[in-house]
Amino acid sequence: MIDLHGNLAYHSADKIKEKGHFSVILDLIEIRRDIHRHPETAFKEERTASVIQQHLKRLDLDSRRCAGTGVICDIQGKGPGPTIALRADIDALPITEATGLPFQSVNQGVMHACGHDSHVAILLGAAERLAATREQWPGTVRLIFQPAEEVVGGASKMVEDGALAGVRAIFGLHNDPTLPVGTAGVAAGPVMAASDRFAVTITGKGGHAAYPHQTTDPILAAAAVVVGLQTIASRIISPLEPVVVSVGQFHAGTTGNIIPDRAELRGTTRYFNLKVGEELPGLMETVIGQIAKGYRCRAEIKYDYLVKPVVNDASLTALVRSVCRQELGDGNVRDFDKVMGAEDFSVYQQIIPGCIFRLGSEGPFGLHHPQFNINEECLDIGAGLLAEVAKKALAELG
Repeated sequence: MIDLHGNLAYHSADKIKEKGHFSVILDLIEIRRDIHRHPETAFKEERTASVIQQHLKRLDLDSRRCAGTGVICDIQGKGPGPTIALRADIDALPITEATGLPFQSVNQGVMHACGHDSHVAILLGAAERLAATREQWPGTVRLIFQPAEEVVGGASKMVEDGALAGVRAIFGLHNDPTLPVGTAGVAAGPVMAASDRFAVTITGKGGHAAYPHQTTDPILAAAAVVVGLQTIASRIISPLEPVVVSVGQFHAGTTGNIIPDRAELRGTTRYFNLKVGEELPGLMETVIGQIAKGYRCRAEIKYDYLVKPVVNDASLTALVRSVCRQELGDGNVRDFDKVMGAEDFSVYQQIIPGCIFRLGSEGPFGLHHPQFNINEECLDIGAGLLAEVAKKALAELG
């Protein structure tokens, strides 16, 4: 519900539970709020991991640490069968929260502005449902609570530590504030872009800002590079190919009356076509190098490949879609367009088939906004969907 000022109306936990609260042992709302109040950034999620393990212990489920601050828990069914995984990311962002909520972050400059607190609560809710019905389904459900998604480094560390050993398929969800509560977005094929990063150093000759002719200005060259990089998407790569080249940081100088010796740029590239990804470093080196040379400066570029596109397996997506329709109704399950955002869920998909879908969380502010919040009615809905997806996957893969 949105109030007259465009904010997500705050409801007490008891008010939300009046509409239907399916967890018996765990209070998903209070779990989410506790984690929201104590956010931790990538690979620092010590408290978060400890809280997750405490709640799993309350469900009589054993767990272990993985990749330092990650957690893995296997729920065994009634007999032999395949192993499938459900994944939730657990890290927060370096953002100062401005929601004013009673459970606002107490860690200055850190906030759950992407809803990973809700993902933790949802997967714990799914764990309770699965543990309570384990005599009704065969096989194993592996719960993966993954650190460091925001820096796209956690999934690879989890894989290195054995998170996918024996796993046949993996599923996940991400809250979506653009969708109403009670709806889901499902799509097969490429749904999220690859994400890489680059760093550029422009070197010139510094001096007094009053005598620019006696210098070789790296700031001027760097500014031209920022603009020139946009020609890669607009004039070099086919306009039919989705590609983004964005500069997010520009650092140069120490004061206003000195031209520095160097300027530094940092940014990200996004794309779906892997061939485009292979071409980007060379294209950027040419564009940046020629522009810098034109301003009598030198340029160095460092390009790092991070994660490939998220590509949802067609058959697993059909499975998720059928569960969402069953649980939410046909009219509440929507297709969604692919986005240029990235997710290291793709790391798992490089190894086994996987599907990640969107859960309506309803809010006026988008992901990574300092006033981001969710409608907590989505927690039970998401927990139910993940549990049913797991059971259906075990039945079909068995």
